[in-house]
Amino acid sequence: MKTLHIKIIGKGQPVIFLHAFPLSSFIWDGLKPVKNFQYIFIDYPGFGKSPLYSWAQSLPRVAEKIVPIIKEINNGKYILVGISMGGYLSFEIFKLISRQISGMVLISTHEQGDSKINKENRQGIIKKISKEGISFLADSLSRLLLGVTTQHKRKFMVQKIKAKIQKTSTKSIIYSEKAMANRPSRTALLNKISIPTLLLVGSEDKVLQPEIMQKMHKRIKLSRLEFIPHAGHLIPLEQPKIFQLLLREFLNFYKGSTYLAEKKLSKKAY
Repeated sequence: MKTLHIKIIGKGQPVIFLHAFPLSSFIWDGLKPVKNFQYIFIDYPGFGKSPLYSWAQSLPRVAEKIVPIIKEINNGKYILVGISMGGYLSFEIFKLISRQISGMVLISTHEQGDSKINKENRQGIIKKISKEGISFLADSLSRLLLGVTTQHKRKFMVQKIKAKIQKTSTKSIIYSEKAMANRPSRTALLNKISIPTLLLVGSEDKVLQPEIMQKMHKRIKLSRLEFIPHAGHLIPLEQPKIFQLLLREFLNFYKGSTYLAEKKLSKKAY
């Protein structure tokens, strides 16, 4: 089996971490594992330490490849933690093995497919980086993905994100842009999600309109929506302490592979 780079911490119920585009699992660095949970961090094909494969041009195909990998590591009830493109992959994985998903944390993401305008924008990016390389993309995304507060108070983070993007191959960027442009809408899945789901959106997010996650929150039965102050698109990097706290509280609802009664999953619970 062709493999991806995986990092594993802890033992217990598996928690799958799915990173944002065009970064890698480094965005989860510093997370302290919660007792009785096993953290599994994955680098997508062409990002971080994972080799690039042709199937990276399709998000459903990427999900199909990830599922047997995580089953080989720990074939249990999974909790998915996906940010941005990692959220898109979370929906694809849920579609494939919904009975094995017992919880989700969806960050700065949504279930919709690309609009016509977004598809055209991605095609424009593909053409430009094919001719000029990815330097311009590293410059723009390093500022677009981070909130104003982070850019002003933690300027080193802008340079860190920029450097990480610049180390990524042009082909990896192109494959992922194609995958996101052609991803299917998973809106029909929302009403079928009846597991505890935590939704997080940054108050300074310039990529995703909060209203989109509010609509998603209304359609997912056991969901809770949190607005994270002074954070843009990359909440785990921009507000690591708040993210760690919310994740820990969410996971503490679980006992082994079983989550607590629905009545305890109220908005006051977090």
